Amino acid sequence: MIKKKHLAAVIAVILVLTYVLSMLAIFKVSRDYAEQKFVDYCSNTDTFSYIEDVRDTDPSVEYYGPSIDEFMFDCSLSFQEYPTYISVFDEEGNRVAQSHSVLVIQKDGKQDFLNIEEYLTDDVKNQLSKIDDSFVPVTFEYNVTNDKIIPVEMVYQKINTNKTVSVKFTDYDVTDTVNNFTDDNNDIVDEIFSLLLVNPNQNRFTEKCFEFMKNERDKYDNAKYPYNETADQTVYSADLDYCEELYIVTLEDGKDYMVFAQMKTDFYYDAIHLDSFRQRAITVTVMYAFIGIVTIFVFYNYYKNSSRLEKAKYSFTNAAAHELKTPLAVIENQCECILEKVNEQKNEEYINTIYNESLKMTKLLNDLLQYNKLSLSDDVEKEKVALNGVVVDEIEKYTSFAQLNNITIQSNIDEAVVDCNKGLISMVIDNFISNAIKYSQGDKVTISLTQDKKKYKFSIFNYCNPIEDKNIWDQLIVSSKSRSGDSGGLGLAISKQILELHKYKYGFENKDGGVEFYFIAQ
Repeated sequence: MIKKKHLAAVIAVILVLTYVLSMLAIFKVSRDYAEQKFVDYCSNTDTFSYIEDVRDTDPSVEYYGPSIDEFMFDCSLSFQEYPTYISVFDEEGNRVAQSHSVLVIQKDGKQDFLNIEEYLTDDVKNQLSKIDDSFVPVTFEYNVTNDKIIPVEMVYQKINTNKTVSVKFTDYDVTDTVNNFTDDNNDIVDEIFSLLLVNPNQNRFTEKCFEFMKNERDKYDNAKYPYNETADQTVYSADLDYCEELYIVTLEDGKDYMVFAQMKTDFYYDAIHLDSFRQRAITVTVMYAFIGIVTIFVFYNYYKNSSRLEKAKYSFTNAAAHELKTPLAVIENQCECILEKVNEQKNEEYINTIYNESLKMTKLLNDLLQYNKLSLSDDVEKEKVALNGVVVDEIEKYTSFAQLNNITIQSNIDEAVVDCNKGLISMVIDNFISNAIKYSQGDKVTISLTQDKKKYKFSIFNYCNPIEDKNIWDQLIVSSKSRSGDSGGLGLAISKQILELHKYKYGFENKDGGVEFYFIAQ
């Protein structure tokens, strides 16, 4: 059996575990999707379909493909979904080209491809990594020495602003400049440049992938790669997050070259960067956060009420024990007097005392049984009852008692028909009237039953000291708690149970030198 104080901790652990399991399930689905997407990408036979197959079945047709520089540039543009490294081998197995960062300059009808790897120092890479998609390249300055193009500086401009950022490659003097601009029809004109990096994102994931592929391709640096004429789009091998693919292409010189493409990814990295994963993760996190807040709120109120009830139960038990202790002590004392024949002429008085004390105990025990019975009830049987008749009957019952205490009962009773349990409501009215007379410090008690729309308010007012204890409805009123020094028993506690079963609003107010108890029926 889990203790109350441990219940919150157990539920918190369960919530955390289910949240973690939910996140793991979402991540597992996303990872499987990322893996399948990569496998489909690698196994797609149209991977190189953007390169026109220039080999014709008619040998008399001499139709060749692009230059090696153009081919490498096209490959770099096409293979950007995953980090990819491409090597090109001739028929002798010699490496004739490999992936590199390319600067393309188009000017005066001429297109130049510049391998810019040697100019990408750590400082330049750091500068480029800080330039996001909100910037576009606008100007490139370079030096031409012995027909060799040497990059000097590239200028980026923030879209729709005048803010610019410069990236310095070398300290050479500027001998020429090329700009990126469009004409009035937004068609790119002859003068244009672009920079394509083999590691465009400059993040740790991409760097790790290229480092891995570099180690793989370094295996072939000191040895010729075996040329395979049958490699045309059919030789494929993939091992989880790493793929190698072979392809034969005919280039500008009319010769066949073998293209070796290496692709690398990380399914865990891909999974957490999927929009679907993020959306689901946010949804689950918000849901569990809401559940957590609601749970905390519920348990806070539960423990608050539980603490209050435990305290009330403790006070109630002590009060009940005290209330029973007094008559038991009296009975014990009187019985000893009779048994020991102390002043035998008073035996009749002793017996009367014992009888009266036993009646008090009987009433208290009956009240306890009634209280427990009502506490376990969820509903009561109701019927149409003339509430005004019940009030009048109860007033008549207490008229003699009021006169005996020199108290006048004043009443203002309207007709009222309500749905209630007549017997239980009679007990409430009985308790209110008896308490009002018993604890009155004046010569008058005022009882009223008035109508307000479809509701009826029963109230009773007497002059007495104000009541400061708001928990008067939840306890056994003993002499130390009562307004006049006598015991009030369980009357108010039972009345509370009855009124709550009827869903009637109830309470008391200190006003005009006295106290008014009331309930509102409908």
